[in-house]
Amino acid sequence: MVTKLTIPAQGYDSAEVLVLGMQAPLLPIHKLAFLLNRELDFTLCKKSDFTFYYDGNQQATFDFYTFPDLENHVSFYLLSNKSQFYLLPKFASSDFFLFAQGSIDRLDAPKIIEKIENIESIFSVANIPLDKIKFLDLLLSDLEEHLDRIRIEETPSVDKLREGLNKIEL
Repeated sequence: MVTKLTIPAQGYDSAEVLVLGMQAPLLPIHKLAFLLNRELDFTLCKKSDFTFYYDGNQQATFDFYTFPDLENHVSFYLLSNKSQFYLLPKFASSDFFLFAQGSIDRLDAPKIIEKIENIESIFSVANIPLDKIKFLDLLLSDLEEHLDRIRIEETPSVDKLREGLNKIEL
């Protein structure tokens, strides 16, 4: 059995987090990531699926893509909404979510929304009010934990580094 530690609420606000819900029922997430990359000049990359724990004993996994925008100090996360459960049940009409976390004030959110609306296969885009998202703090802390695990998995071990150095001929 998995025991989940919870982090106390941090009270995120619109200066730190932006959540866009997208209706695109005909698009698989990899195609949506491709279209967002092209339209927004992103580099969303597929990462291991994100597992979200509901009520401590239920869990669901969701497709997960990420793009760290180092220039603007913002991290973007693209997630599917549908799995065994909805990631955000109150927004079941949204097929996908694009989360942006960081220095949101450096982004032109209306322009991002406009560019997404111009993608033919996306029926609608909505800026979701943060106060309407139940468990936002828990969701964002779980995303941060997931990213930490990904970073650890992607960091080469000392043995791998030595092996690479041994292959270099001096």
